[in-house]
Amino acid sequence: GQEMWLERLEQENDNLRAAMSWALSAGDHDTVTRLGWELNPFWWYRGHQREGRRWMEEALSKSAAMPASARAKALFVSGNMAMAQADFQSAKPLLEESLSLFRELKDKGGTAFALGSAGLVALNLKQHERAVIYLEEAVDLYLEIGVKLNAAGLLSFLAGARLDQGDHSRAKRLVERGLALSREAGHSRGSSIILYVLARLAHAEGYHEQA
Repeated sequence: GQEMWLERLEQENDNLRAAMSWALSAGDHDTVTRLGWELNPFWWYRGHQREGRRWMEEALSKSAAMPASARAKALFVSGNMAMAQADFQSAKPLLEESLSLFRELKDKGGTAFALGSAGLVALNLKQHERAVIYLEEAVDLYLEIGVKLNAAGLLSFLAGARLDQGDHSRAKRLVERGLALSREAGHSRGSSIILYVLARLAHAEGYHEQA
């Protein structure tokens, strides 16, 4: 039902903006961050990254006394939107502060989200060792809380990081594990991303027909 809900949110976007604006003016931290947290995938998939980032930055700037749980979410969404805009230098400290807060709160779901995005940012900044540490922990956490879909997606990027390091055998194990998880979850888009990494691996090993 994702496509239907994305379209419905698009139709309601002016109302969502009005709600966000009201909550900000009223100093209602809970509503602002709950809306931002839930709208994060909508902003991402429908190209509203600049708007989502602006809302969260405004919330953070106006709310010095924001509770830790709300701040962690606002920082994550702001960092995630910055990453989507390829502003990796700005995304890095936002996501790392979010990760620190989620850890303190013992919020496994939030920690997994922050680890995953921080790992992707590190990859884009060519910080492969840091990326591997973040992504491995994120995969383990997602599997622990039963979110196989997210684990599968991150395994493809983790395999790519290992491939960039020249560790073909480990990359192959990771990507095959990711493909199995993705197919188990019925996620065709995730499978296509993982197949691309498998193709890169085959090409790197000289198996051009297989690639």
